[in-house]
Formats: sequence, C-alpha cells, structure tokens
Amino acid sequence: MNILSKILWEVFAFFTPFVDPFEMKVNGFCNWVTSYRSKFDVEKKLLVLMQKNLIVTSIWFEKRYKNYTYLTKSRRRAIYKNAKLMMVDFDSFSAKTNSSITNDLNGKKQYIQELMDYFTPNRGKYVYKEGVSFGKLLTNPATDKYVGDCNQIVTLYSSFYARKFAITDLQIKLIPGHVCLHFQGDDVEATNGSWQKYDKFDYIAPITELVSTNLLDISEQGERTEGIDPEIFVKGAQLAAVLSQKRDIVEKNVKISYYNLCVRALQSKDIRKALFYAQKNGDNQLLNSCYATEYNLLGEKVSTVKTVQDAKQKKDIYRRMLELARLMNNSENAASVQKILDQINRS
Repeated sequence: MNILSKILWEVFAFFTPFVDPFEMKVNGFCNWVTSYRSKFDVEKKLLVLMQKNLIVTSIWFEKRYKNYTYLTKSRRRAIYKNAKLMMVDFDSFSAKTNSSITNDLNGKKQYIQELMDYFTPNRGKYVYKEGVSFGKLLTNPATDKYVGDCNQIVTLYSSFYARKFAITDLQIKLIPGHVCLHFQGDDVEATNGSWQKYDKFDYIAPITELVSTNLLDISEQGERTEGIDPEIFVKGAQLAAVLSQKRDIVEKNVKISYYNLCVRALQSKDIRKALFYAQKNGDNQLLNSCYATEYNLLGEKVSTVKTVQDAKQKKDIYRRMLELARLMNNSENAASVQKILDQINRS
C-alpha cells in the first residue's frame, strides 16, 4: 500500500469498523457464506485468506462471531502490531540456529521444529491456559508471555508456517477435548513443543477445519461479549458446518452452542433470542423453559391488576400468556388466564 493509498484508507477506515483492508475482505467472505455454498467453494476462498493472513482472519472471526468486548478497533490494531513483533522475534531466534530452510519435506519439518523450539513452554515464552481467546495469545514478546490453549497455539503455528510454505501442507487431528497439528503422518503437539503419534483420535481433517473448531469453541472463560446477533451466529454455524467433514459431530456441537446461548439469553431475560436459540436447538424441554420464563415475566407485568378495567388495559399480555400456557400444555394456567379473558370480553 503506497502513501496515498494509506492516507485514503485511514480516512475511509475512520467511518468503518475495520482496522485495515484485509479485515474488510474477511468480513466480505463472512457475508458471502451461506448454507447453500458448496464445501469446495468455501474452502477455496477461505484458504486464500488463511494463507494470506491467518492471524487477521482468526481475529476478525472472533470479533464477528463471538463479539468479545475487548476486541475494539484500537485493541485489534495493537494485536496486529504485536503479531508482527512476534514474527520479528521468531525470525531473530531462527537466525541464531544457522539452519538452512529448504522447500522440501526436510526443510518443512525443520521449520516446524524451529517453531516448537521457539514456542516451547521450556523457554518460558508460551504458557498453556485453557479457555483463552486468540487475541490474548498475541502479546508483545519483549514484555509479555504468550498465553493460550490448544486451539489458539495451533492457529499461531499455522499462521507462522504459512509465511514460508503452503498452509495446505498442514492438517489437524481432533482428539477428544484436544486438537493438534498433523504433518506428513506425525502429530505436532504445539502445547508443549514435541512430535507425537496419537493413536486415539476422532479424525484427521484439512487445515480449514481449524476454523470450524475455533468457531464452535464458545467456552472462553471470563471473556465478556456484547451479545451475539442470532443471524450472525447462524452465519458462523453455517460456516462451521460447511467446513467440517464430520457433519454429525459439528451438528452436535452446534446444538450445544445453541443450548449455551439460549441459557445465556434466559439469564439476561432476552426472550426473543432465547426462543430463537431454543428453536434452532430443537429441544422441547429447552423450548418449554423459554415459554415458562416468558410466562412468568408477563405474570409480573399483570401482578398489580386489581379490577377488570385494569385487566382490560393488559388484554394483549393475557392473550400471550394463554398462548404460552397452551404451548406448555399447562391446562391449569390456561384455564386461569382464559377465565380472566372471558371476564374482560363480557365487560
């Protein structure tokens, strides 16, 4: 980007949510994805983004699909600056090994080994911590440690690898409750910087499925969100489903995600969102919990009614309560509300 283009971008970016043009490009991909897109087309477009800049791609996905409050525009700008400092620090570390990285299998394995040597917890640079979002891993190497879980450190390894080689060289291996990189028959345990061969695992997947596992991992502890728009969440779920080669596993995880989001919505008394998530989850018991919560909230609104005239002012509320009681198959509540509506209609 030349100086003029940079100035024009800064002026334009001031009025947008984007830090740089690449974020906008990733967002365009997000808007393009639907359940009707073929796996081939989605993977093809996603691989271009991952190869170009997996860090920005991953951060924007967290911003868009998880909406963490800490991922403000200024914070993301700082994160990208930290990522560049991390790469400079790694390059400096790599230069001291005096190794020659060739563009063949041995050279690629040597490069992965250097990544393991750099990020190994034994050096004190990286610290494993479960439930940390990707943005928290990208810190200033001069002052902070890199803190993250398996999903995040695997993403970081992949982004560094993509600087020199085709990211499609890498795969991921899904192990119950864990994920690691897989390269030419060997497992790369990024959390402790070692080569492994895990015999017990769910399946081995293309590197694009790393995005799917990250999207479905909504359990980051302590991270505040600004609330996830249902339509945006569905977009994320669609992307995860399209990318995965194990649709049954993804669909199960999507249902769990819908359940968790429904519970959160109920806790905040956002009935509209809770109903949306419950319907997507397909669990009748969860749906009844939403109906019961809404019924009780509406009951609070009519708790001060003393006369038929007062009740007449809240007729629409009683109608909704009757509908909810019937949806819950609660004949006692339905009869009680119907009696009030009959009195209103006779008055």
